[in-house]
Amino acid sequence: MNQRLTDLARQYRELRAKKEFQADVLKAISADLSTSESELLEAMVEEGVNSLRIDGVGLLSMKVTNYLSVNVANKPAFFEYLQESGNGGLLKLDVNPKTLTAFLSEHLKALTKDYVDSGMDEIDARNKALDGLKSKGASYFSERGISLRQA
Repeated sequence: MNQRLTDLARQYRELRAKKEFQADVLKAISADLSTSESELLEAMVEEGVNSLRIDGVGLLSMKVTNYLSVNVANKPAFFEYLQESGNGGLLKLDVNPKTLTAFLSEHLKALTKDYVDSGMDEIDARNKALDGLKSKGASYFSERGISLRQA
């Protein structure tokens, strides 16, 4: 086997291992940061301060972030409110991107199978199915990668 190919494969394996290790390190730091923030918030509440300036650290201020959503049962009423308030432009007919991607993937398989069943070879069938979907407005890209199973 070509030495360059062997070296590249080893480099690839080592970089994947480093990435996984760093991801674990980042998760641990994120957990520590969350704990530290909670403890700091609690201490600020106990001291009765909303903000404080510490030399070498900076200005620390409490903040509140609101996350709003509308549940499925209330969507019709809220959509009506959006239209009444002049914000109807926010409404659009849409499909969740992940749902659409999953549908297109399965639909591509089904179309390809239909063409193969009618006597076309698999590569031509896939290309014809992709062209058909593209003509209907779908776009696609292909990504090549490496699958690694540890020995």
